[in-house]
Amino acid sequence: AWPRGPEHPAWSLALEAQTEPGTIQRLARRFGQPDLPLAPGPLALSARLGPGSPFPTVSDLKVSAGATDAGAMVPGLRLTRAELRAPSFEHPVAVSAQGRRSGAELALALTLPSLRTMLDSPQDAAWPVQASVTAGPSRRTHAGEVRRDRGLGAAAFEARLVTPDLARLGPVLGATLPRLTGLTATARLSGLSTRELRLAALSVNAQPLEGQGELTIGVAGRPSLRGRLAMRRLDLDAFGADAPRRPGRPAQRMIQDIALPLET
Repeated sequence: AWPRGPEHPAWSLALEAQTEPGTIQRLARRFGQPDLPLAPGPLALSARLGPGSPFPTVSDLKVSAGATDAGAMVPGLRLTRAELRAPSFEHPVAVSAQGRRSGAELALALTLPSLRTMLDSPQDAAWPVQASVTAGPSRRTHAGEVRRDRGLGAAAFEARLVTPDLARLGPVLGATLPRLTGLTATARLSGLSTRELRLAALSVNAQPLEGQGELTIGVAGRPSLRGRLAMRRLDLDAFGADAPRRPGRPAQRMIQDIALPLET
């Protein structure tokens, strides 16, 4: 829409662009950059340009990517679609993605500061970040701040996990997890993208247990786990309730019904 020229306040332009698979990698190599950690599928960009000084304003920004192999970042992860939206340079950025890992459907929703904030803020500025990841009926949320000069590893997030069965998340996380039904867990999470994940002020509530404590999970090389948990409620029999048993015999229990000689 160009009613009288660029000086008229009502002018606007709609911008659309598309790329084919492999275009981003070819452009990166042409500018002397190594291969990207991702192999993004076809990209599409749309935006609306309007009057502004010294540069035109940008609104209704949308960048979407098709099927992308993200195995270099998370082994076995393949994104079916990813999208970035921003109403303007002054509004928060919304990122969403859908994908699969180990046969499980995953969805990500991420809220970042405005593009203006990310472009103009000083190196020591803290960016508020909110993220949620869903895998079927399970949901994990994070909220915190990331400083540009320290990176993701130094950031701390208020994390919350709600799942009907922790064991079902094992294939998604690439680990074997115990069966904890009706689980709700909260913690202050730090150490993302490092060799150790730290869970401070950890609170766990599930059908067989309830407690608090702190844990450190080593994720480099051989997995490790250390920390402490103080239990207010712990049903050890529940952990062995689903163990295999022979026909005609009662279910295997972690603590057997054995009469103890308590006579004095």
